[in-house]
Amino acid sequence: MSTAVSILGGISIVISTSLARARGENEPEKSEALVKRLDQFVREVQTFITDRGHLLPADDDEDGVDFMKGLLTLTWFRQRLEDLLTG
Repeated sequence: MSTAVSILGGISIVISTSLARARGENEPEKSEALVKRLDQFVREVQTFITDRGHLLPADDDEDGVDFMKGLLTLTWFRQRLEDLLTG
């Protein structure tokens, strides 16, 4: 999951850039709505990192269920971020 933390860290940089750009545009209503959605997304990512970011694929996880859940969650976060940024 250390890779997951790195990926989520990169995502947070992309979000920060988008937030800064959204706040600087002359479309207040649209940018305020985007900022609120991105802020919520950041909170969800931070919660995920706090809850599961320290976990590594366990040796006793022979079937890989926990590892696959983590990958699916990362894929979900990535897709959600793309959806938020593309409008």
